[in-house]
Amino acid sequence: MRDSLNIDYYKDGDRVVFTALFHVKRGFCCGNKCRHCPYTPKYIKNNTTMDIEMLKALKEQAELLEKNQDSLTPSEKIEKATEIHQKLEQLLSAIDINTEETE
Repeated sequence: MRDSLNIDYYKDGDRVVFTALFHVKRGFCCGNKCRHCPYTPKYIKNNTTMDIEMLKALKEQAELLEKNQDSLTPSEKIEKATEIHQKLEQLLSAIDINTEETE
């Protein structure tokens, strides 16, 4: 269960879990088997393969949210971050399905 929500991470109990958006912003896979790894194939250190155009658009939305964070209420920030995260999860699910079909 998530204790808190942020654009880049959330707490799951005593663990910090990085969102897919965090990994996208970093630009490459760390190879540490992260829960929300957006790269395909997953968990390959320095891998940069993903649906770049869609992820760039989501990254731009998140950057805009971060820049405008002072003008948003906390609930608006959470709503926007959740929306971005859901879009990323949908994209990542599609990538997983496509990867399974090609294996």
